[in-house]
Amino acid sequence: MRITLVVPGLLSLPPDALAREATLSRIAAMSTVTEAADLDQALLADAAMQAAPAPLAALGAGIDVTGRWVTRADPVSIVVGREDARLHDVVDDLNDIERGTLVDLLNDHFSADGLSFASPRADAWFASMAAGQRVDFVPVRRAFDVPLRPLLPSGDDASRWRRWLTEAQMLLHEHPLGQRSRPVNAIWFHGAGRLPPSDRAPSLRGYAADGPAGDLVRGLVRLRDEQADRPTPIADIVASSGRDLAIVALSPVRNLEALAALAHDQLLPAIDAVDRSKVSSIKLIADGRDGAASWTVRRSSWFAQLRKRRTPFAVPSFIR
Repeated sequence: MRITLVVPGLLSLPPDALAREATLSRIAAMSTVTEAADLDQALLADAAMQAAPAPLAALGAGIDVTGRWVTRADPVSIVVGREDARLHDVVDDLNDIERGTLVDLLNDHFSADGLSFASPRADAWFASMAAGQRVDFVPVRRAFDVPLRPLLPSGDDASRWRRWLTEAQMLLHEHPLGQRSRPVNAIWFHGAGRLPPSDRAPSLRGYAADGPAGDLVRGLVRLRDEQADRPTPIADIVASSGRDLAIVALSPVRNLEALAALAHDQLLPAIDAVDRSKVSSIKLIADGRDGAASWTVRRSSWFAQLRKRRTPFAVPSFIR
């Protein structure tokens, strides 16, 4: 059995705080690290699932997307400079009134195009339509603080989506949502596709906290007409999983207190399970503002661990 821990936001913490965390350094000493486009792609790759993340996440968030083509539709703040426009922030703190206002605004405008929007939570936004689309989007985490023109939709249907992006910006330009402290002045589409057939669903046990990563795990499990559990102690997962793979999507780590709790409650027991041969491996999947990576830990010799122990955990250079 192997266990995967998905930790949103971990790589956004200060590098010196990550380097000081002894449990993370131990993971670095025992593991190999792999680059990922974003958290979604890393998680799907770990589950050996070739599928679009958006429809699975929508399913996990409680939206019936059967037969529909689905994309994530994140509200974002874009800063327009003298030479280019850049994505500054994903806005995930809209209250219920603001969220309802934005959903109604977008649906009223785009209903004639067959595009509908839904937001079950402030950090879960989707758009869907009946007709399939031949368009490629760039993951939002790859779009921060770089010129956006090269990252606009591409593919046979790209012109339609570029026009819709412009229309959404015009809708929000003078709207009160565009004037708040974290303004919403654009929508960023990504992760699009249709649900895969249920017979392609991976056999795994899912444990999912609230949040986008949890939605994706819940969607993978619901594709098999099963339900994900809430995150639980590693010892309980080892004892009760009954599957070759358990994926645990945790709450975002946004501060040092959450980092300490992650190390004590999840990482240390997981490493101990590897050391005691209770599991064959553990994988840590984490992301930050600039990208995602995964660390795979397998049991190694005491000497190999000791030799590397002085090397602190660090955000890989390939995602900086």
